[in-house]
Amino acid sequence: MKLKSFIIFSLCISNFLFTQNENLLGEWKIISVDNGEFFRNIETDSISMNSDLKLIYNDSLKLIKFKEMTKELYFELTLNFQDNGKFIQNAPFAKFEFDYIVNKSNDTIVVTTNKSNNKIERKELPFKLKDDLLYIEFPWTEPFLKLWLKK
Repeated sequence: MKLKSFIIFSLCISNFLFTQNENLLGEWKIISVDNGEFFRNIETDSISMNSDLKLIYNDSLKLIKFKEMTKELYFELTLNFQDNGKFIQNAPFAKFEFDYIVNKSNDTIVVTTNKSNNKIERKELPFKLKDDLLYIEFPWTEPFLKLWLKK
């Protein structure tokens, strides 16, 4: 009887800690990017760059080209969290599908992908949901990639 109670309790706890977050569900569009070298908000058309990039994109024509490049690289990408546990990144050039669960105990999205030779790769993405905005960090990039998204 004790073993049965323990198993039921364990399942309830794991279901509470690892689940899909209903507020996360749906398609999200990137509105701001911080990749450590620049920060850009597409809604306000604001941009700030580190000193190295400022030297490269030092006139208005170069800055326009840079904004076009960042738009294609980041702002045409959408992230879609589905209630079946699928996380889909839609880019103009490709579509990537992953499995995900939300770890409520440390506010991370745990993303898994099946790499070659059936090796599972697991990544944790810190995230916050506030005021209808989704903030996600991609900590395996150097420096961390930080995205702000809106439905």
